[in-house]
Amino acid sequence: MSNTTTTISSNNTILTCSYILEKDEILTVGIKAYNKSSDTFEHIAGYRPHQAAELLANGAYLYDRVALSNITQTSTQALIVFHEVKCIDETLYKCIITYLDKDLKQLTVESLEAYITITVPAYDPDSLSITDTFTSPTEGENVTFVCKGNLGKNPSKFIWRKKLREDSVPDTYTNEKTSYTQLEESCSYVGRSSLTITLSDMDNQASIGCAEETLMNDDEMYKYTPPIDIFFKVRNPSIMKYPNRSTYLEGIEIIDLTCISNGNPPPTYLWYFKGTYLDAGSVLKIKNGRESDSGWYTCNASNSFHETFFEASNSIDILITISTIVAVLCRLLFVIIIFLVTWIFHNHRCRCNKKNNNSTELNNQEMYSYDTIDDQTSYERPGPLDHRPYNEIFQISKAEDFEDENRKYMTVVSEIQEKEQETIIKIPEDLTGVRHSYINLQV
Repeated sequence: MSNTTTTISSNNTILTCSYILEKDEILTVGIKAYNKSSDTFEHIAGYRPHQAAELLANGAYLYDRVALSNITQTSTQALIVFHEVKCIDETLYKCIITYLDKDLKQLTVESLEAYITITVPAYDPDSLSITDTFTSPTEGENVTFVCKGNLGKNPSKFIWRKKLREDSVPDTYTNEKTSYTQLEESCSYVGRSSLTITLSDMDNQASIGCAEETLMNDDEMYKYTPPIDIFFKVRNPSIMKYPNRSTYLEGIEIIDLTCISNGNPPPTYLWYFKGTYLDAGSVLKIKNGRESDSGWYTCNASNSFHETFFEASNSIDILITISTIVAVLCRLLFVIIIFLVTWIFHNHRCRCNKKNNNSTELNNQEMYSYDTIDDQTSYERPGPLDHRPYNEIFQISKAEDFEDENRKYMTVVSEIQEKEQETIIKIPEDLTGVRHSYINLQV
C-alpha cells in the first residue's frame, strides 16, 4: 500500500492493496485501519476469491461511502474506493494476505503502513457582523466587529483590514485574538475573532474586512462590511479664490470664491459680505466688482444630526482697485472738463464787458448832443393844433438798440421843427445812469 493525499468530501479517493502471485493460492485479503481510540489496527474490509467483498463490523462507518472491488485467484490488488471522504478516514492502513504455499502451508503477510492525508483549505469567512446595533454611528463611538469562518484543518487566525478608499493602502490589524471550535466530521476548525475601533471622521465610508491569515494577501478572500456612514460635525472651511491674485481690476474680472468644508451630513454654505447675506452655495461669483466691493467675504458652513446643530466659518479679504489706465483717463477727462468750464466762463465775461463798453460810449454821445434829459421833459407850441397828434413815447435803452432809438428820436424832432414855427423845446438836464427814459412830445 502507498500513502494517499486527498481533500475533504472527495469522491474519487482509492486505497489500493497490491500483491504478487507465486504459484500460491490466495485464501483471503483483508484491509486494516488504525483506530485512534483503541490504538490498534482493526479489520474493516475482507476479500475472498470469486466471492463478494464485504465491509466488516469495524468498517461499518464506511457504509454508503465506499465501494469494494471483488478479487479472483489471478487478481493482484484489492481496492477501496471512497465516494465521500471524511475526517475519520485520515488514518493508517495495512493490507493483510492469507495464502497457501506450495507445501499447502497457510501463511499470513502484512504490508507496510500507508497513510491517507486529508487536506482542508481555509475559506473566506462565513460572516462578518457588527455587535453594536445602531443605524447612524457618530465620531468618537466605539464599535466592535465580529468575524467567523472556517479556518481549515490547521487552525490559524483572522487578520483584520480597514479600507478607506479603493485607491488607498488599507490599515491592517494582526494582533487580534482568534478562538477555535473543532469540527470533527469536516476535519477543520471554525474561528471567531473580534475587532473594536473608535470611529473618527476619517473612517467615514470605510469598509472593515477579515480573512484567514494564510490568505491575507488576497483581497478577494476578505469579507467586508458595507461602507460605514459615520456622522461628524462640520469642519472649519477653507476658501479658494480664482484667479488667485492679491488685487483685482474694477469692472473687468469675474472672481470665483469656493468654500470647502467636510462633514457628514454634507454641510450647507452661506456667504456674507461685511455682515450682509449674499448667497447660498459653495461657490460665490463676484461680477463687475467695484472698488466699494472690496472687503472681507465670509463663508459659513453648517450641518446637523441627532438634533444638534454645528457650524464653522472662515473669511477672505478681496481687494478691487481701479485700473491704472482708467484712472489716468478719468483724471485727464476731469482736467479737460475744468478747462472747458473755465474757458466758457471767461469768454462769456469778456463778451459782457464789451457790451457794457459799447453802451457807455453811446450814452456819452447822447450826453454830448443833448446835455441832460429827464423823464419829465415836455415840448409846447402855442397856437392852433394840427390835426395830427404828436404825442409819442420812445423808450431809450442802454442795450444794443440804443443807437436806432436815438436815430428815430432825432428824426421826429426834425419833422416837428420843420412843420411847426413856434415850438418850445426843453432839453433834459441829465440822461446818465437812467435805465429807461421817456420823452413826452406835446404839440
